[in-house]
Amino acid sequence: MSFLIPLLLPPIAEATAKVAIGLANASQAESNTFSLTIGNRVFTTSKPFAFTELPFEIRSDILLMALEASKTLIPPLPPKSLVRPDHPFLNPAHPLYAHPMNPYQPSYVFPSGEQCINGYPSSSWRWTLVSREWWAVLRSQLWHNTVLRGRKAYSGFLRILDDDDCRAIKKFIKILKFEEGFSEASTLYIILNELPGLDELEYNPYPPDNYAFPFGINILSKAPGPVRLTLTPPFNLITNPSTRNHLLSLPRLRSLTIHLSQSLSLATSNFLASLPHIREITVHAHTATVSALAPFAQLQTAWAQTEITEDTVLDAIPHLTSLTLHLRQILSDADLEALKQWVSSTESHLATITTIWLLKRPVYLPPNVDHVEEDDDEAKWDRWQQSSGTEKITTLRLFGGLLGLRMESHG
Repeated sequence: MSFLIPLLLPPIAEATAKVAIGLANASQAESNTFSLTIGNRVFTTSKPFAFTELPFEIRSDILLMALEASKTLIPPLPPKSLVRPDHPFLNPAHPLYAHPMNPYQPSYVFPSGEQCINGYPSSSWRWTLVSREWWAVLRSQLWHNTVLRGRKAYSGFLRILDDDDCRAIKKFIKILKFEEGFSEASTLYIILNELPGLDELEYNPYPPDNYAFPFGINILSKAPGPVRLTLTPPFNLITNPSTRNHLLSLPRLRSLTIHLSQSLSLATSNFLASLPHIREITVHAHTATVSALAPFAQLQTAWAQTEITEDTVLDAIPHLTSLTLHLRQILSDADLEALKQWVSSTESHLATITTIWLLKRPVYLPPNVDHVEEDDDEAKWDRWQQSSGTEKITTLRLFGGLLGLRMESHG
């Protein structure tokens, strides 16, 4: 048996070192828990919790908070903008797209063993099998923000919508995001026609220029219609005057985000300012000039001059509460300063509602705003890489995972 000693020494040394680290962390922490896993059984020092004896309202809140916390098992994906647009991992028609190591394909499995479904780990979806109560509480939240990644997801989603047993799911879906373009416009039509009660719709294929065909704004339901609409493909290419006019008849539309493949033009600004129900506008464009922003200034001037009485219905009067510009083209110092001075001037009436970004850097903020953070995929990725908590976890596994020891320390 002596010949086994050299083989056992490294694992024993590693185990001793990890236990020492765990105990050192525990000695510096305010609270500690120890868990021992043998096969499928877990032994822990944590005190038992009588969950079922709590009132239903508290139980449901705890379940929803736990569901939200489970999102931390899914790290953000590297932004697609950091990858070449012609890379095989971004081309669904390429054989390498389905490679298990491709994080952008819908069936990708994270190192934790989880898949991402509507922003939640796949294990969280199995919580609905615990009991009918858990099923009733969690199902609406799991479907609330539905993300469709890939054309296979579109066909599978259509089968769900067509299933009589899944009819209730339609009322749960309030936010719908498309993360790939459509090969058939009829697919888009069927999905939007089946979900007239959407609050938010986001069409965000990548790269957006590959899907610059008519989006079908004119098939958005008017009853009641979305509250927020985000279109990543170039708005000037995927719409025409006829389809754009459909936005005028959407009574609930309050927020609109569009991308342009050119600079913001006076014609586009005139159209956006004419939307009677819009309160928040976000435009991604090459650049913008003072003349192109004039229609927004005229709209706000009319709002400022409106006489407000007790009978005035404020929401019935066209006006903006937020105007955000994301400019991709470098402006000269003189042009940028002229734009900022005009926006901040009293006669423009835009000073308190406008935010201007230049190359993902804020260059103008309203006077009452001290700081803003970019909320795109790159910003989320950077924040995740820089994040670090005070929790220290030491995990030890022996004999192929049969024996596991987990030590948590919370400072």
